[in-house]
Amino acid sequence: MASRQSRSRRGGVLGSARAMASCRIDLVGMARACALLSLPAAPMACFSGDATIGSICAEARECGPDQQCRHELCGRCGNGLHEPFEVCYADAADAGAPPSVQRFRSGDLDRNARDEVVMLDSNGVLYHAPAVGGVLDPRLIAVVPVDAVVATFATGDVDGDSVAEIVAAIGMRVVVFTADAEGVFAPSFELDVGRVIAEMTVVPALEAMATIALVDEDGSLFVVDPVADAVPRAVEVGTAVHLGPAVYFDEDEIVDLAVVDERQNRMAVVRGGAWNSITRVDVGRGPFAVLAYDRDGDGQTDFLTLDRFGRTATLVAADGKGDLRVIDSLAFDTPPVAATAFDADFDGVVDVFVATADAIELWRGEGGRNPDSVLFAGTGASALGVGRFSAAPVLDLVALVDGELQRHEVVP
Repeated sequence: MASRQSRSRRGGVLGSARAMASCRIDLVGMARACALLSLPAAPMACFSGDATIGSICAEARECGPDQQCRHELCGRCGNGLHEPFEVCYADAADAGAPPSVQRFRSGDLDRNARDEVVMLDSNGVLYHAPAVGGVLDPRLIAVVPVDAVVATFATGDVDGDSVAEIVAAIGMRVVVFTADAEGVFAPSFELDVGRVIAEMTVVPALEAMATIALVDEDGSLFVVDPVADAVPRAVEVGTAVHLGPAVYFDEDEIVDLAVVDERQNRMAVVRGGAWNSITRVDVGRGPFAVLAYDRDGDGQTDFLTLDRFGRTATLVAADGKGDLRVIDSLAFDTPPVAATAFDADFDGVVDVFVATADAIELWRGEGGRNPDSVLFAGTGASALGVGRFSAAPVLDLVALVDGELQRHEVVP
């Protein structure tokens, strides 16, 4: 896959010496860093072999006359060794998922050191797909009644046993699905919340019942405990709210919740427990998603918002004590629609992937030698994620493209 320089423009106070970094969110809602994937291009091809990435060669002898090669990346003319700053990857391959996937989440539900994927198709049918022999094996999750439509879903440890459940919104019901010893998910609990649910996430608690955060069709935030006859509690944070990840935001041991308000152009963190303390910061125009990440490797959870109307991604730093501040923004020619992140070049610093309607771009972290973005794929995606699907200690980039789930695998 040949690359070209990204059309994105850097802006803000971070300067040319830094790019952005981020973390994926695992199934119990905590931020975590990962490792793997692909990189840039240049206008001239390597002199020998099947090299197609351009003048990015692993060894000087692979370069032709008058070529200015950069040896920090292996591309497809690599020597098979993944050293710092080297990333080798394969073209997108079908992930074996059912057609017309609407959304997905990847993570290790059963704690077997391999990730699975939960998928919702355009007909409201839910699937659980473990990796069998490195290939996803989608299995239908039965709901009651059998013709019920799942509107949205989340994953996380609902009952505090360190094993993740699947939580689905069906009509005005929240239904928890638990896996049996064979890994088959079946309904184990349901709660009528009295409202149509547009988004949901699980906010875990240490060795205790989680809280389920809900956004209704009017864009208002509610929290509810997964116990019989529980009544959702309104959280006054905005009226065009989109849910983000559950995170440890301050110095206590209570998990908090990140959200964005698309109407007020703000990101906020709502403190868990009482749910009545909120820290806000202004971001770009029309934020509709937020990702947790560790920007500089200091162990503190920072954030990235996707701002559809401003065509930006806003980097928000957190100090670990409860304060937020905007430090930079990334600008795009078209609105960003999805993001995920992990250590793409094996340098110990997390990098971020941002998808628009027509491209997937890689923004390297602070430790990278090339801080500007590069084109990773010339096809856009509506959702991004990462997953470890084999015994190898590397992750694949997973992209949702026109209803199809695709994987970019590391090439050894």
